[in-house]
Amino acid sequence: MLNLKELCHELSISLATGQNWLRLGKISPTGIEEGQPYFSAEDAEEIRRALADAKGGRLQSRRNKSHVSGLEIYTSYLGDNAVNQEVLPHLYECFTEEFLQRNCLGILRHYAKSLLQQAGLPESLAVFPGQSTESLSESERWPSVFLVQGQDFLGYLYLSLQSRGIRKANGAYYTPTRIVHQLIESLDVDRDIRILDPCCGTGNFLLALRDKPCDADRIYGQERDPVAAAIARINLALAFQISDPVFLQKHIREGDSLTDWYGKSWDLILGNPPWGLSFTEKKKRMLKRNFDMASGKRVDSAAVFLEQSLYHTEEGGRIAFVLPEALLQVASHRKLRERMLEQAVIERADFVGNPFSGVFCPSVLLTLRKGKKSDAYAGIFVEMGGICWRIRDGRKITADNFYLTMTDEEYDWYKKIEALPEACYLKGQADFAIGIVTGDNRKWLQTQEEEGHEPILRGTDISAFRIQAPSAFIRFCPEEYQQIAATEFYRAPEKLVYRFVCNRLQVACDRERRLTLNSCNIVIPRIPGLKMEYIMAVLNSEVLQFYWKKRFASAKILRHHLEALPIPPAAAGEQEAIIALISADREQLEKRIRKLYRLPEENSPF
Repeated sequence: MLNLKELCHELSISLATGQNWLRLGKISPTGIEEGQPYFSAEDAEEIRRALADAKGGRLQSRRNKSHVSGLEIYTSYLGDNAVNQEVLPHLYECFTEEFLQRNCLGILRHYAKSLLQQAGLPESLAVFPGQSTESLSESERWPSVFLVQGQDFLGYLYLSLQSRGIRKANGAYYTPTRIVHQLIESLDVDRDIRILDPCCGTGNFLLALRDKPCDADRIYGQERDPVAAAIARINLALAFQISDPVFLQKHIREGDSLTDWYGKSWDLILGNPPWGLSFTEKKKRMLKRNFDMASGKRVDSAAVFLEQSLYHTEEGGRIAFVLPEALLQVASHRKLRERMLEQAVIERADFVGNPFSGVFCPSVLLTLRKGKKSDAYAGIFVEMGGICWRIRDGRKITADNFYLTMTDEEYDWYKKIEALPEACYLKGQADFAIGIVTGDNRKWLQTQEEEGHEPILRGTDISAFRIQAPSAFIRFCPEEYQQIAATEFYRAPEKLVYRFVCNRLQVACDRERRLTLNSCNIVIPRIPGLKMEYIMAVLNSEVLQFYWKKRFASAKILRHHLEALPIPPAAAGEQEAIIALISADREQLEKRIRKLYRLPEENSPF
């Protein structure tokens, strides 16, 4: 029997979604024990089938975003116009999805044998776990593949033959070839160092090492997916002309690096640890016992992998990982940043944007050298948006935020804004409220105003200083929504509303007591002596756009972001003058706000 939380884990949906389905009667428990619903394995399987039914079903209208079925060609993996890029579209055209998934191992073996043959290596190295001894029948429909040194064609094939849901549940976002080479090219690698990729996938980072002065007998990898590990062995054989299966089995081991680390310590640990990995409750308990980074409510797989790697790196050795940029900035990862500062020195950070197909997650190639604690940034090499710089002496680093995305000049401006004397803050001086979470927008929202319905503001209705005419209407039934704030916040005679998901601050003033959806949240400032419209003007200013972006670098506007923004005090007359400029002259408005922050006019980054 599964409780609701365990059922949600099995279905790859959030607990909030499961609770909503249960409340709406979309799922029914097998039984109730001590007031808690429980579900049988049969119930879980029935619900899973309903989710997977692409033609509909009782849950189809509320499918969770984390549950994705179907195949998808991982087009960004090999790079644009790469040799062999056309093989997958041909297979997708000639065969059904069900056939491709059922025969995944046979297809992999077919192409592995072809590549090994072209390399002059024995086809017997094409060994996959649990495979049938029978080969797929030869047919003119199988397109040819060409051996390209350094190309992980088999990894590309394997990824594209797995459903997106499985890839997401396993944290299997294999690193595009261009990012792999960017990381490897940034490293100084000599022939004597021992190298490990602890979550090597199909071996794309190890493949790229063939262009470095290192020998295969110093390269190792570990991977918990047995099929991916088998591909990594074949790739190692292809890259370094290895025909000994015993050597390959030793150097690419199947295993979980969080529970069974390979070897004791290493000179270089590199790769792309899994992000957002789903753990069972049993595995979470084990991780919480063994890792400090697993002590919070949510266990972040990338953070735990980095902690494990720091422990197993030789003094003076290096770690070079592809990581979520959030690890360097978000408050919940402060403990990890503390650990990095205690045990290592940052050498390099390459900010590469969103390299993973279909995934919005800004990423960084981070290189650390294990050694004494350092509180300075001096000498760190940074690359971002095609611009490179080294951070000068005198800049401090703390666990609160590494602030690596700022040049020294930008950092100087940032510190001037932060140092504003007598700055006011919304923290403790404002009411915050989330917009309504209906639980089913298609049920509740209408595009036309009908009797009993009223306008509701969405995030897309909000821009700086302006609210466009609402395009959604709702019947107000607070007791039936999934989540809602106190009615008094929505009905406030004057309130600020802001877009929740946005890459800049977008704040407007509502005086019509309108409802807001959860993409449009509410703040009601209560700073003595400061008018609400004046605060709106400051929040929308280019000064605070710069400060917010450099401090938080987030795709969402969170409450603690707004609470941390310094707001300059101003006399009543100055506030009135600024409010008047909102509709009269935005350029003069920016100049007056910049003057309140005591910032010079020249060389401004905003």
